[in-house]
Amino acid sequence: MVNFRYHIVSLVAVFLALAIGVVMGSTVIDRVTVETLEAQQDRLHTNLTNARAANRKVSGDLDNLRQASSQMAREAGDRLVPGSLLDVPVLLLGIRGNEPSGRKELIEGLAQANARAEATLWLTDRFELHDLDEQKSLGELLGIEEKSATRLRRIGLERLGAALRSLALGEVTPDAGLPAALTDADFLELDVQGGGEALDIKPGTRIVLAVAPGDRGGSSPDNEVTAADKAVGETLTTLTRALVGGEQAPIDLVVAEAAVTDQPERARLIESLRDDKFLAGRFSTVDNLDEPIGRTACLLALRDLGVDGVGHYGSGPGASRLIPALPPAAPGR
Repeated sequence: MVNFRYHIVSLVAVFLALAIGVVMGSTVIDRVTVETLEAQQDRLHTNLTNARAANRKVSGDLDNLRQASSQMAREAGDRLVPGSLLDVPVLLLGIRGNEPSGRKELIEGLAQANARAEATLWLTDRFELHDLDEQKSLGELLGIEEKSATRLRRIGLERLGAALRSLALGEVTPDAGLPAALTDADFLELDVQGGGEALDIKPGTRIVLAVAPGDRGGSSPDNEVTAADKAVGETLTTLTRALVGGEQAPIDLVVAEAAVTDQPERARLIESLRDDKFLAGRFSTVDNLDEPIGRTACLLALRDLGVDGVGHYGSGPGASRLIPALPPAAPGR
């Protein structure tokens, strides 16, 4: 008769056999697995080495292309820019905190073109209306009572743009003194190239509204529109619409954007302006002010405002050309 002890011994023997089988099998499998993994690692190492070499070559080719592009832009600028804006008054507009790279070189290019680039007018952070004192001060300057900071700021930008537009067109309006008043109240900051102190916008002035997106600092995906970018984009759109003037005669305006170092995508701010079917035909845009070719395009676009009309230049969405079309060569040349 089979007793309980017999069952215990049988079960132990079965489990012991299973354990021995598992150990022996895993040893064989582990050896095969290790060999397979080692082979895969060797292939991955080879692929990585090849990819690094290819990446170095592409990086070198890109550096060479950038250097050639910059050299071409400088040489083209040296031939096309000098004297192209002879005695044309130019006003630069910008937003503090979103200063575009290439602005200094653009001013140098304007001097080379013999333009009268006498001043840069900056919107300061007071225009953000962070507190009630700033809201009250702006409301008093505009002569209105408005509790909403957002609406008050929009009205201020609209009237500022309209005032600059009227001054550039030589029109006399009640808001003609608004830019100076906003400057005195530190809503605007005047940077006069010649060291003067007064803002003097002459009839025929051409305007460059130059901005750059905010630096995301690596905290946002490339395709994410940050709150800062949205705020700057709204400021840019409101000011551009006011400068353009609706159905009225258009002003001579170039809206230029520079990319930031760690976010190289183009036209982050001006793409929506380019997409506006009504606005896009009333001013020019440049999306690569940070590059020599972009600054050359900006200077040539300023030139064309008085001759051949508007266009959209650069390499970002909505650009139709890299630079404006060159004038035809004189006969016999």
